[in-house]
Amino acid sequence: RTIVAAGALTLVATWWTASARSGTPPQAPSSGLPPIDYSLGPDSQPQAGVPKGKVTQHRLAPGKFFPGTPHDYQIYVPAQYDPARPIAWMIFLDGNGYAGDNVRVPVVLDNLIARRELPPMMAIFLNPGVMPALSDQAQNRYERIFEYDSLTPRFANFLIDELIPEVAKSYRLSTDPNDHGIAGLSTGGVGAFVAAWNRPDHFRRVVTWIG
Repeated sequence: RTIVAAGALTLVATWWTASARSGTPPQAPSSGLPPIDYSLGPDSQPQAGVPKGKVTQHRLAPGKFFPGTPHDYQIYVPAQYDPARPIAWMIFLDGNGYAGDNVRVPVVLDNLIARRELPPMMAIFLNPGVMPALSDQAQNRYERIFEYDSLTPRFANFLIDELIPEVAKSYRLSTDPNDHGIAGLSTGGVGAFVAAWNRPDHFRRVVTWIG
């Protein structure tokens, strides 16, 4: 069922990507077909009577995998979360884009969980690390390419050994890899794929798209 949600989120993210590039809804190629409409659908709109989850902001301190580099992230917790039961979870790379108003992953999850098309699940919206500059004469170092495009297991191990244990201090997360998902777009899609490739013992549900 996590894959069902991922499919819905993929359609929404496609709209987001195309709109961000052009500023207007994209049109079909010159094939005689009608214009393509990537408008947000009903699942991406707040619905009356649907319990609303909560989104909170956090910062993960630098650790052994990326020394000197903190990571900002947000956590979506559904209204149906029960601390007595382990909850499924999904990581979204380049997290701010998914948590914001363009893609509205929290709204989609609210609606799908309320309709029981998904079991209650958490979303972790992780941003790439930013290493602060050592002086005002230098620039911060943005680590997106370094983290996501590496073929080594370093980033996957960072997620498993540093990020998830930090989140698990506050929530009872499922340890079943079939309850774990990861998603990414473009370079984030590479990061999601490589994380699952290197650590299939932890990531069994993957959404990755590049284009």
